[in-house]
Amino acid sequence: MSEQITAAALDNLPGVKVNNIVVNKIGEITFPNARSSEPLQPLVQAFYDANDEILQVSAIVYIDEQANVQPNDLIVSMEKNKRTNKPAEFYINYDASELGSKSFQGFQVDFEVPFNKQPKEIVCYVNDLDPRTSKQTEVDVQP
Repeated sequence: MSEQITAAALDNLPGVKVNNIVVNKIGEITFPNARSSEPLQPLVQAFYDANDEILQVSAIVYIDEQANVQPNDLIVSMEKNKRTNKPAEFYINYDASELGSKSFQGFQVDFEVPFNKQPKEIVCYVNDLDPRTSKQTEVDVQP
């Protein structure tokens, strides 16, 4: 059964919530052996549209299939210069029980945020809110 992010967890999101995200299921992957309950690192592409001053981010994330997370359970938030010296850190947040698993459901998460100049790099985390665990990927922003 899917675990919706609670109001208390929403109050503790890292940074500010990003609106207008698009999330689609894209299939699943299965490993021969179960892995720990730690999230898998996201695969991320970032593009800066200088004409519109928009940073476009597309991330592929895999979440333990047993958690039964649905596209509307994922929430994106953004912080600037908190954990790293990067201009922006993005968190793809969900809430799920800590289970080891072999099978993971894939999601493509697309979003845009206004940015007045092109950042060189961003950091994107897959973040399980309860308890808080995450894995990140640093990616160069393409012009």
